[in-house]
Amino acid sequence: MMLKKLIARADLLAPASFVLCLGVLALDLVAYYLLGRRPLVSYPEAELAVWTLLIACSWVWAARWLLAGERRARVSLAAAITLMVGMSALHPYAGGELHERMVPNADPVVTAPVRDGVVVEFKGAPWSAGDSRPA
Repeated sequence: MMLKKLIARADLLAPASFVLCLGVLALDLVAYYLLGRRPLVSYPEAELAVWTLLIACSWVWAARWLLAGERRARVSLAAAITLMVGMSALHPYAGGELHERMVPNADPVVTAPVRDGVVVEFKGAPWSAGDSRPA
C-alpha cells in the first residue's frame, strides 16, 4: 500500500530535488557572503550530492521533453541548467574561491582567499565561523 502511494507521487521527485538544491544554494550563499560561515557544500560529499541531484533532474526533464513531448519540461530543464550554471559561478566552493588544504594531524581545512592580509580558515561543521589569521 505504501509503495503504491510512493510510486503514485514519483512525479514530484525531480521538482522536490530541484527545490532542495535551490534551498541549499541559497542558504550557503547567505551563510558565506552575509554571515561569514562555512558553506555546507564545502564538503566533497555534499557537493557531489547536489551535483548528482541537479544532473538527475536535468535528465528527467530532458527525457520528458524529448520522449513524452511535455512542453512544460523545457522550462524545468532550463531552470535546472540555470541553477547548475549559477552554482558553478556563484558558490564559493564550487566556483573555486574556497580551497581545501590538508593540515598535519588534523581534519581538512577550507581556506578563503587572502583579503587585506588576512586568511580565513574554516574547520569543523558546516555553517561554523572561520578563524582569521595574518597571511
